[in-house]
Amino acid sequence: MAATLAKLTAVLKSQIGYREQGNNLTKYNQWLGRLPGYPHNGYGYPWCASFASWAYAQAGLRAGVDVPRTARCLVGVSWYKQRGRWGSSPKPGAQVFYGPDGGTHTEIVIAVSSSTITTIG
Repeated sequence: MAATLAKLTAVLKSQIGYREQGNNLTKYNQWLGRLPGYPHNGYGYPWCASFASWAYAQAGLRAGVDVPRTARCLVGVSWYKQRGRWGSSPKPGAQVFYGPDGGTHTEIVIAVSSSTITTIG
C-alpha cells in the first residue's frame, strides 16, 4: 500500500493548479462520463467526486473494489458505509466528505497531524 499511497499523492499533487473550463468542464468528468442535464453536453457537473475517482484510478486502485467510481458525494458515502469502511479518523489516502451527511464536497487526505488533515480535491 505504501507504493500506491506514494503514487496517489504524486497524482494528486500533479493536479494542483488545474482549472475547469466553462461551467465545471474538466478532464475528470470527461473520464468518468456524461450525465444528462448538465452543461457541456453532459460533462459540466460538479467534479469533486469524479476527481477523486480519477485520481484513485491513476494510482492503480480498482473502481468498485478498492474505491467508489462516482460523480456524487452521497454515492461515495454510501459505498464506504456499505463496506464497513466509514469512520471519523482519516488516514493518508482516505476520501473525506463534507457537508450534511457528507453530500456537499469530497477530497483525498494526503497528511494527518494531531489536530488537522491536509487534503487535495
